[in-house]
Amino acid sequence: MRKQKGFSLIELLIVVGIIGALTAIAVPTYQALQEKSEVVAGIGTLKNLRSVIDSDIIDSKGFISDANLTANYGIDTEVKATPDATNKNAGKIETSKVNIFIAQYSRTNAGTWTCNYNATSFADPVGSCTKLSTLTIP
Repeated sequence: MRKQKGFSLIELLIVVGIIGALTAIAVPTYQALQEKSEVVAGIGTLKNLRSVIDSDIIDSKGFISDANLTANYGIDTEVKATPDATNKNAGKIETSKVNIFIAQYSRTNAGTWTCNYNATSFADPVGSCTKLSTLTIP
């Protein structure tokens, strides 16, 4: 009887099948975690921007606009600021990523901030933000 060198075809097929099954389980989980990290990063950016806006309001500059985001603070075009038309101390800031998520902070005249988001593949709360399915994902 000869001594076997290497693996048989059946053994190799079993290993390839196991690797395929593990990949089929891991990839969707990885994609969902990657999306959640995008949302958390976007919300973190907006949360930091809240401090800037509150400082501007205290300095009587009012709610920040898109033009001031870029000119004064170097914020890129992924963040949009929309002042309230009737109240200079209120408005909203939002960021989004196409086909993945939209996150939004809104400020009232009294200085209260609320956070909402909408994402394609998860519905977990993110910090103090709640999922709001009426927000349209770009």
